[in-house]
Amino acid sequence: MKKTTILFFSIFVLINMNSFTQENLSMGINLAGINYWAPAWTFVDRMKNAGEWIPSDVNGGAWDSGQSVPLRSDGYPQQIPYDPGNITPQIVKTLLISNTSHYPAGDYTLIFEGTGAIKLDFDASGTYYAPGVAHNVPVYNPSTAGILLTIIESDPGDPIRNIRFIMPGFADTYEEQIFHPLFLTRLEGMKVIRFMDWGRTNNSDVVEWAERTRPDHYTQALPAGVSYEAMIDLTNALDADPWICIPHLASDDFVRELAGLVRDRMEPGRKIYIEYSNELWNGMFDQNQYVEELGQAYSYDTFQGGLFYNAHRSGQIFEIFEQEFGGTDRMVRVAASQASNSWASEQILAGLNNSSINNTAARADVLAIAPYFGGSIADGLINEGLDSSVTVDQILDRLESAVYQETAPWTLNNSKVAEKYNVRLIAYEGGQHLLGTYGNENNDTLSNKLIAANRDERMKTIYLRMFDIWTANGGSEFCVFNFIEQHSKWGSWGILEYQDQPVSTAPKYSAVQEIIQNGSSITLPVMKPYRLRISN
Repeated sequence: MKKTTILFFSIFVLINMNSFTQENLSMGINLAGINYWAPAWTFVDRMKNAGEWIPSDVNGGAWDSGQSVPLRSDGYPQQIPYDPGNITPQIVKTLLISNTSHYPAGDYTLIFEGTGAIKLDFDASGTYYAPGVAHNVPVYNPSTAGILLTIIESDPGDPIRNIRFIMPGFADTYEEQIFHPLFLTRLEGMKVIRFMDWGRTNNSDVVEWAERTRPDHYTQALPAGVSYEAMIDLTNALDADPWICIPHLASDDFVRELAGLVRDRMEPGRKIYIEYSNELWNGMFDQNQYVEELGQAYSYDTFQGGLFYNAHRSGQIFEIFEQEFGGTDRMVRVAASQASNSWASEQILAGLNNSSINNTAARADVLAIAPYFGGSIADGLINEGLDSSVTVDQILDRLESAVYQETAPWTLNNSKVAEKYNVRLIAYEGGQHLLGTYGNENNDTLSNKLIAANRDERMKTIYLRMFDIWTANGGSEFCVFNFIEQHSKWGSWGILEYQDQPVSTAPKYSAVQEIIQNGSSITLPVMKPYRLRISN
């Protein structure tokens, strides 16, 4: 006969929730990827957000001809029109901005080198020939159409290159002032910047150092991710620590070159957070299949083998960084695991301590998890037939309960593992996880309510409660996911939806700012403890 015990989730909350001091909670942030549809004003040179070149016939036709146009090492075409001999000559185009109307109106500046012609369309217009001239480009009515740039002529002896498309007000300062000041201002107070999406870490095919994105490439929105130089420069400008995820296929030489770059470019007093790839336990990513295949040498259990290979390769990466840095003082070595599975955390940390798995002396400094909450709410509502009738308040009621059901026990369980191995517990990602899955994301009625819930002022209180419970149960640094991203049926991840969003309309951003600015005195309303029924 099963015995049933009723427990209060308040057992996980070690303090009085009426008032709590957040003095030890450092806030960090994940940055969304760089691309032409990004609502963040990251670089004042919008060319750095440009998409990959789209080839098309010189006389029109399909948007994308699918033809290959030879490129230089900096990514610019060698010649336009390009005549492959058996098809219509090709030109190339790229989107600089699209799918967001939240970008500045005003006079942009187009500058380029080389002999040829550039044409602008959609929210901008005109054809421009003179190289080295600062062409004034008026953009007075920003729309979701954005701005299209086409190279219609490029002399093979002096090809068009080094295109810059400068946002209003920065024509004289863009070379020194790389990042938009509002982008920097909205990041002030963040102690750690995680570059997982900037590095296009998931499913990366980068192996060698030569395959990385360089700062002089025509765009930073490449499959290889943003240049590491830009990552370090941003954190130097913010007086924050960079968190870099090493591609899962990266060679030892890649790791060594990266370590040397960070060592020499990162400001004194800063620390580099080093993580091997991202979510190696997560079956939706290529890196999971990779580590599980190689992990067969360590365990007959495929999942455990992947965790052990994570420990094996992490130890090697940590050792290379330690060699290049001459010690560990400027490093935070990250062992990342699954929040809901503290057993996995135990396996990774045990693997790092096992000489037959990790034959280096390198160890982790932190255990990192992603304490998301509310991931099953949307699908649950649909299964219960409540998607049409549920209110935003009722969604938020469930979400607030999920902080106790999920964040609290996951944090406590992982903090015990971290304590056992003498490492700190931190969050590599985290926050609300309201979205439908397996087709339920296409339920527009519910998706719109989930988006409304993320905009509701109650979300601020829920985030503050999450931070309280996180720290109360042993968590330290918390890197929220993520900075600026539009809400959609695929999730409402951004704590801001667009760069100049009024803070009064951004409850998640407001909660993070309250921790940063007033973290030593946060008061929350009392919430009745959530009751959990456990069957033994």
